[in-house]
Amino acid sequence: DQIADYIVRLVAATRTDDRILRGASPRATLSVAALSKAVAQLQGRDYVVPKDVQEAFLRAAEHRIQLIPGQDVPVVDILRQILKKNRAPKLR
Repeated sequence: DQIADYIVRLVAATRTDDRILRGASPRATLSVAALSKAVAQLQGRDYVVPKDVQEAFLRAAEHRIQLIPGQDVPVVDILRQILKKNRAPKLR
């Protein structure tokens, strides 16, 4: 499933970024998936689109990562950069 792969890639990217001391755990992947479904339902859909994942990723991952000491970049800015580096799937 393209959406599930996208979620896994985003969460995994938090564990490989040089500015992040402790990235989001595998359990965060489940949280992003569940929150993505909730965002889709709030939009009146019974399916998830990449925009739902992006919104959920920002909300679910923000408090789950720890930056390397001395980083003066807000966590959410790093997460947005991760989103830009990881292309969203094109759904048909």
